[in-house]
Amino acid sequence: MECTRGLYKQGLDLLDPEREDASILAGCILLAIGLEKFIKHVLESRNQLMILERVQFDDILDAECGRKVENKRTISLKEAFERLNKLYPDIDKKRYCIGNIINDRNLLVHGSGHIDVAKIECRVRVNIADLSELICKLCIEKHPEEIFSKEIWDVMANYREAYKNAEVLELDKRIAHFRRLYNNGEKLPCDQVEFSTTSYKVEYKCPICEHVAEIEIDIEIDVDHRERIILSVWPHLIAFKCEVCGFTLSNSYEVEALVGEDSINELLSLLPS
Repeated sequence: MECTRGLYKQGLDLLDPEREDASILAGCILLAIGLEKFIKHVLESRNQLMILERVQFDDILDAECGRKVENKRTISLKEAFERLNKLYPDIDKKRYCIGNIINDRNLLVHGSGHIDVAKIECRVRVNIADLSELICKLCIEKHPEEIFSKEIWDVMANYREAYKNAEVLELDKRIAHFRRLYNNGEKLPCDQVEFSTTSYKVEYKCPICEHVAEIEIDIEIDVDHRERIILSVWPHLIAFKCEVCGFTLSNSYEVEALVGEDSINELLSLLPS
């Protein structure tokens, strides 16, 4: 665990947004290595043979005699997660986290070409925070602060909270993330939205839970008063609200992006004449 804490602290220090890309990429790799050490620590605490790739008689003998099994070839991060999952089946709900972490680590170590540093940093930070917290609570039955220290966990938790509050996500990525939260039974961290009693409302399928939600629309009408004719009618999509899952949007540009330019006229046709 001392090694794990050191890797987490060093990795988080390197992820300072003011540092160059190479520093941020190095920080992501260190966090992934730290997570692997952490999972193996939990397995080894149950039985030190659980982290070995192959178990020989001499390994069993060392364990029986109370000797530490050291400098042996241990399992991969993926296999470590699978073994931990067999011991604690509820950890399976964070399987997507380990898949993302492994893919991002492999891209950083073995990939070539353009790498979107900001997106990988977000995913690595948040997936490792989510998985670390679940392991602490489910497998060790302690708060992450007790395992990693308050200093380290505050950094991890604060950044993760910013992500879950959609401060660092574009709309499509935020929707994908909110779907995971909803499917895991977690409350969506969306702002409260109240529609005006005088505005128009149309139904629209929620992208998170796929139940019927509502969009608030304001209508701008361009009238030629001299000729007494309507020149044009423009709908302004003000806000989106789903009463089922709690997903909301209060930015009109994001509501328009959600619906798509081609579908705005279709919404207009649903309004009362």
